Amino acid sequence: MTNQDLKEISALLRGELSAEEAQSLQNRLEADPELMENYLLEKQQFTALDESQWLKANTADKDFKKFHNAAQSDAVKNLNQHLETRKHSPTKVVPLYQRTYFKWVAAVAVIALVISGILLGGQDDPQTLYAQYIDMDDVPTLTVRSDRDSIYGILENQFQNGNYQEFLSNLKENDTLPANASLLLYEGLAYNELNDAPKAIETFDELIASDLIDAPRGYWFKALALIKSEDVNEAKTVLEFIVNNNLYNADKAKELLSDLP
Repeated sequence: MTNQDLKEISALLRGELSAEEAQSLQNRLEADPELMENYLLEKQQFTALDESQWLKANTADKDFKKFHNAAQSDAVKNLNQHLETRKHSPTKVVPLYQRTYFKWVAAVAVIALVISGILLGGQDDPQTLYAQYIDMDDVPTLTVRSDRDSIYGILENQFQNGNYQEFLSNLKENDTLPANASLLLYEGLAYNELNDAPKAIETFDELIASDLIDAPRGYWFKALALIKSEDVNEAKTVLEFIVNNNLYNADKAKELLSDLP
């Protein structure tokens, strides 16, 4: 089926063809079984994903972010991996679910279900919210080009590559390093990613109590650590403090508060 065929089928389903154009396409469908099969699949998709039946979603930035995360969700990735595996099955007759077109329709259907859950509030659990709001790029770099081979460069490289245990071990061996806000943030985040919430929160509290210029960032990351550990009430207290005092990421804190269950 060509792109033009697909455009004409879509136009037919949307009632956008003239009577003459519709009749011409109907004649082609009756004469071409493969085209008819694709038409029926397109019709099924059109019916299942009828835009008039969808909930009206807010198109604000946070909904776009949720849509992006849904598209990258494990459900969609696992579906695609499963279909790719089945594609190599040694069968003579290729079932519908192994065909590229049907795989696309199925993936869209899964995404639609995930998004529906989000729009209905089903995705606003603490772990999902943590994944949506955590951003490792919020942490200022430890190094500049001239010292990327120094201990700071080594530590930053280990952290950015996700070698959190190695990073913490190396940091412990170099415990005489001077106070550094970025280093404390990296340390707290490393503990957090290793699911050691008490150590993560203790590290962020150390940053908050310091006189370092980036100390206020500690409140934001402490709130995220509390959310990841599912201590939602305490997280709300920290987020409200951020908002009331207009601290680092106050806008995000306000948004996150509205998303928390």
